[in-house]
Amino acid sequence: MTKTKLTILLFMLFPVSVFAATLPKGVPATSADSDKCFLAGEKDALNSKVARISVTGCAAPVIKPVNYVDAADEVYVPGGSYSIYDCAKVRESAEKRLPTSLGLNDLLDNFKTLNANPTDQAQIKCVTNIIHEWAKADGYAVFKSGDLQCSHIRSWNMGAYAAVYLKSPAVQQMAKTLGKEAKILSWFKGRGDDVLKNANSMSHKNNHLFWRGFSLLTLGIASEDLDMIKKSKSIFNFAIGEIQTSSTDQKDRGWLPEELKRANKAAHYHMFAASPILGMVGFSKAISCNFLESNQEAKLEALIRKLAEAGQDPQVFKKKTGSTQDDEAIEPERYLTLLGDDDQARRMMKNIEDYLVKYRSYHLLQNKSATAPGQQGGSVMYTPAPGTHSISSTAIKNFCK
Repeated sequence: MTKTKLTILLFMLFPVSVFAATLPKGVPATSADSDKCFLAGEKDALNSKVARISVTGCAAPVIKPVNYVDAADEVYVPGGSYSIYDCAKVRESAEKRLPTSLGLNDLLDNFKTLNANPTDQAQIKCVTNIIHEWAKADGYAVFKSGDLQCSHIRSWNMGAYAAVYLKSPAVQQMAKTLGKEAKILSWFKGRGDDVLKNANSMSHKNNHLFWRGFSLLTLGIASEDLDMIKKSKSIFNFAIGEIQTSSTDQKDRGWLPEELKRANKAAHYHMFAASPILGMVGFSKAISCNFLESNQEAKLEALIRKLAEAGQDPQVFKKKTGSTQDDEAIEPERYLTLLGDDDQARRMMKNIEDYLVKYRSYHLLQNKSATAPGQQGGSVMYTPAPGTHSISSTAIKNFCK
């Protein structure tokens, strides 16, 4: 019997929590790479134990929605740059997060399939029904443990559910046709209120706050909630203000101080922090409420140029932090590339989709129907997103003037 098959068999015979609480032979106590906290086959075995349901339109069963979020609050070894994983906590958190993480993967995978064939009625129903099933279950309503990490997960994932809905007019229409629109929009409003309350009280002023801003914008557009959109704008302004541009040396501009603290993961977290900032630019433009003011463009360009520079020279962040960057953070294809100078097109991309799919933004920020990077068209980050929910609220329209 192979090692992988033996691992899966053991998971079938014994409670998963046993594996989350103890470290099998071959798994280190700590690691800079979270994947090394698992043996071959363990993740597949965990995934296979999560309940699934059949949903009309979907070719395969999807994760059964839950109304809670669960996660270990901290998976890093305390202190320093928080860049070394505690493998026992990583394994515990991975088990707890499975329903929400796999559920979102179902949505994004099926949305990817829909984008490849936008008129496929079965696939439109599939995506619509996945969102509706989570809305019916009142997904992400309560935290079972780890309030801090759970609040992060709710922000990331709910922003994604709303963005998928906004990106597809066919899904919006199908929700109306099937009588499911009200439940979905009510869910967006409820979770948006939760994210807003959390954003107003959180002390983190780094990428976590930026992702709250992105989530509030997509949820606010979908539910036409002015308070959410106002808070998103406020967070956007704060995020832009964090980008360092005071130095006269172009090579020393574009840093995010809070992300530099992550030492060997500084490049990784600069990219992670840039994604919601750019997402807010795109979705705000899509409702004629452009968050990016003319006097902020130089700061945003400095951040993008820093990431593009790092894509060409992985030592950029090592020179700044003194720490060798993780491989996942210095692969050039994971970075933004400036392709053009016009106002509409400081274009993203060197296989940025590969990066965004890892961080719950696949197809949410990148326009699949756009022309190739560098040509007219390009990223939804800087151009109105086709199919974005139109705004009827007079209060929001007045705010956006």
